[in-house]
Amino acid sequence: MNSEITMDQNYLALYESELKGSSLISVVAYLRVASYTQGDDSPLESGVQASAIRRLCEEKFPEGCRIIWVTDKGASGNTPWQRAGHEHSQYRPGLTLVTQLIERGYVRYVCVERLHRLTRSPKLWLEFKEKYLDRYDVQLLSAAEPVEVAKGDYNSFVELLVSDGSCIRCQISQAAHHGLHNRLADGYPLGKPPYGWQCQDRRKLKSGQRIGIEPVHKQAAVVRQIWDRFLAGQNTADIAEELNQMRVCSPSGKHKWSVRTILRILKNPLHCGLILGSKGEYVRGEHFERRIIDESLFARALDRLSRMRRRRTM
Repeated sequence: MNSEITMDQNYLALYESELKGSSLISVVAYLRVASYTQGDDSPLESGVQASAIRRLCEEKFPEGCRIIWVTDKGASGNTPWQRAGHEHSQYRPGLTLVTQLIERGYVRYVCVERLHRLTRSPKLWLEFKEKYLDRYDVQLLSAAEPVEVAKGDYNSFVELLVSDGSCIRCQISQAAHHGLHNRLADGYPLGKPPYGWQCQDRRKLKSGQRIGIEPVHKQAAVVRQIWDRFLAGQNTADIAEELNQMRVCSPSGKHKWSVRTILRILKNPLHCGLILGSKGEYVRGEHFERRIIDESLFARALDRLSRMRRRRTM
C-alpha cells in the first residue's frame, strides 16, 4: 500500500516528523511541467508523468512505498538547483527540494517519468549524480526508459539519453528561429501588434491562411491624428497634452500619454505597411494594403525627427 505526500520547498519543516517516522521505502517523484498554464491534474503534462511514476512504483515496490511528489512548473531542463548567490529565477525550487530531501537522508529513490524531466544538460546530470546519487547512495529510476542508476554506476546509456535531450532542445530552438525568420521573410511582423493594430480573426481567414494584423479603427484614427498634428508643426509634448485633455485611451490602457509614447508611434514603420527586414532595411509587409498612413508621411515624420535631433545636438 502506497502513501503519498505533496510537498514544496516552503513547507519542508512541517513534514520532518512524518518523513522520519515511516517504515516504508521513500521515493521522491519529480515532475517538471514545461508551462505555468499546466495544472497538477493536466493530462498533457504532470498527469501523464504522475500516472507513469505510480505504475513504476507499484511494479518496483509491491509491498508499498511512500511517494513524495515534488513539481517544478514552467522550468527549463537546463536550470539547476539552488546554489549560493542564485536568485529565485535562476534555479528550480522543486529540484532544490529534491536535493534537500536527499541530503537529509529522507529518500532512497528519485523517480522521473523521463530522464530529460530531471535535466537536459549532460553537465548538470553528471554533477547531480556525483553530488547526490553517488554521495548519498540514492538510486534514480525512469518510468519510460529501462534505466536504474545506482551508486558507482556510470551508465553511458543514461548519459546518451541526457545528451539526446540536450540535442532535442537545441533542435527545437533552431526550428523556432527558422520559423520566425520565415515569418519575417513572408512579410509578417513579429511580436505583439502595436497600438492601432490587432491580430486578424482566424475564423474570417481562409483555411491554411496565416494570421496577420489589421487596424483597430478607433486607435487607427488616433494614430492618423498624431501624424497630422506632428507634420503640421506641433511638437510631441503638445500632442501628448492634447490627447490627455481629450481623455483618449493610451496604449497602456490609461488616459495618460507621454512624449515617449508619441515618438514610439511616429517611429514605427508598421503603421505605413512596412516592416524591418532581416538586414535592417524597410520592406513592405503582408499588411501593406491595410496600412494606416502613407509611406510618404512616415518618411516626412522621420525627416522632421532627424532635423529636431540635429538641432538639439548643435
